[in-house]
Amino acid sequence: MRAVCFVNRLEIDLSGNVFSNALAFGDVDNDGQNEFIVGDTSGELVVFKGGNIWQQLSGLGMITAVSVGDVLNLGFNALIAVSGDGWCHILSKTTIECEDGSKEDTLECVHVQRIPANTKVVLLGDIDGDGNLELVLGLTDRVVRSYRWIHDTPDDDGQVSGKLVGLNKWECANQIGTVTLNYSPDGTPCLLVSQPGGTLYEDKLLQ
Repeated sequence: MRAVCFVNRLEIDLSGNVFSNALAFGDVDNDGQNEFIVGDTSGELVVFKGGNIWQQLSGLGMITAVSVGDVLNLGFNALIAVSGDGWCHILSKTTIECEDGSKEDTLECVHVQRIPANTKVVLLGDIDGDGNLELVLGLTDRVVRSYRWIHDTPDDDGQVSGKLVGLNKWECANQIGTVTLNYSPDGTPCLLVSQPGGTLYEDKLLQ
């Protein structure tokens, strides 16, 4: 049994409201420790290490959902911030050199892409068993969409770019509550979508 005390709390001063799916824990900077991420409706994104603010960004639109994981399938985590007005920002840790010669870790936006508006749920997971992570979005119009990052050919500087490519679209009968990744007894991955009234929608994806 585990006992948890909620006497100590962290107060965050944000200018906008916070959606329930715009809160997340994840290893944003790939140091083996989880950070706490909060995004609000005014486009402000705050990343906490312990009780201190590590990064604070703005101008990301009405943030409705955030997630952390290897969305680029390059072996390191990135931060995904999705806005309700139809933008997906992918941010990754980078190291910059300061004027005094010291080095500092910071978050850099490495990709911005237009996506369907009104996203409320974000899930990262290998939904088709191919060994790569897919990005799954649940929208308020009862639609679930999946995407995979596709890499472009490296340019002359050796930099690799790419984009999120749509894979699947499912239309549900009712509003979407949550979307989770589960596994059948034989290990087959399947998406489980919860809906009002105790209704569940399940779909299996294999290559």
